[in-house]
Amino acid sequence: MSNRVVARNAVPYLMKYMSKGSAGTLGSFPKGARIYGVGGLEHSLRRARRWLGLPAFVQARSSLHDPWRRAQGGGWVDGEGELWPSEWRRCWAGDRWGLERVADHGRPFDASGPFSWLSDRAKALGGLH
Repeated sequence: MSNRVVARNAVPYLMKYMSKGSAGTLGSFPKGARIYGVGGLEHSLRRARRWLGLPAFVQARSSLHDPWRRAQGGGWVDGEGELWPSEWRRCWAGDRWGLERVADHGRPFDASGPFSWLSDRAKALGGLH
């Protein structure tokens, strides 16, 4: 109880400690799997977090409440079922992988934050449906 030592390199130590013998107890993940999660957010914050993760061209066309989803094979599908192909393609660039822009869907405006108020206000004024 009285031994007080300042920890050095605590994160690498803990990661190594956690990796020892954990394969049988934690299960296994596929190679390259990304493990990340956020929990405990109320509905409105989950919607805002989801919107912030969308590509810019989708953000510029949607509010927090629009049901955009990933399309099978790449791209995005809007609430009316229209497919918006990805603007980027993965390509081999000499000695490494890179991204190449293959489309530009434009941005009706620069969306700098979740703007659910936009579609709600437009509906109240008889605009967007």
